[in-house]
Amino acid sequence: MACDASSRGQLLSSYSLGYLSSQIAGGALADRIGPRLVILCASALGGACTLASASARSVRALCLAQVLLGVSQGPLYPTSIAYLGPALPPSKRAHASTVLDLGITLATLLALPFSGAIAAAVGWRGAFRLYGVL
Repeated sequence: MACDASSRGQLLSSYSLGYLSSQIAGGALADRIGPRLVILCASALGGACTLASASARSVRALCLAQVLLGVSQGPLYPTSIAYLGPALPPSKRAHASTVLDLGITLATLLALPFSGAIAAAVGWRGAFRLYGVL
């Protein structure tokens, strides 16, 4: 699939657009139906969207899959906070949310070089397939 500089910019922003659009609604949904169910559904949908990214046959289709991936992942942080809140005393909540945010940031920093190595070994579609089944 050919991908020029403009298309790369669209691809890089596609996930964030979806992520941003679902954070508030995802947190509200967790309050309504419970965080466990939201986390389960978001994770399953995220895997499906990641697999769909591997199957994209055009830049437009890949952008759409990435927007949907962002939509599926946007609820995870607010839902995780909703999950932690009742489980911890107020004096421990700030520390727990900091550790959660730190874990997300560290995982991203570790995943980036590994993703490049995986893509170099099995191609970008193979990298998406691997992450989709994880």
